[in-house]
Amino acid sequence: ANLSKKLGLLEAMRHTCQAVEIPLPGIVVTGEQSAGKSSLLESISGIQFPRAQNTCTRMPCVLTLLTDENAEPHAFVSMDASFQISKKCDLAHVEAKIQTLTEKNATGDAFISKTPIF
Repeated sequence: ANLSKKLGLLEAMRHTCQAVEIPLPGIVVTGEQSAGKSSLLESISGIQFPRAQNTCTRMPCVLTLLTDENAEPHAFVSMDASFQISKKCDLAHVEAKIQTLTEKNATGDAFISKTPIF
């Protein structure tokens, strides 16, 4: 709950800073396979990522966290950064959507893809 309040404050600041063209930092997580990148993002976001014996997150994932006290928590998971063809989903379904997009787009010779999931 405390983290959620801090993220809400950061998001409010982001809108103010964008209005006057002041960029705010983001978080980039990089590392070797099984180094804990997905675990770190899970801890920050509260969103589950796919887990498997071998490589489980085989595509870059771009998370944008927003808070809205008037809305139920939800997510958009898409290969399209504009989310024009994306539908709202419960946070509990994000892991399955990431897994589906990964299986569809990072298979065969392209076992690991550079194309991000938003």
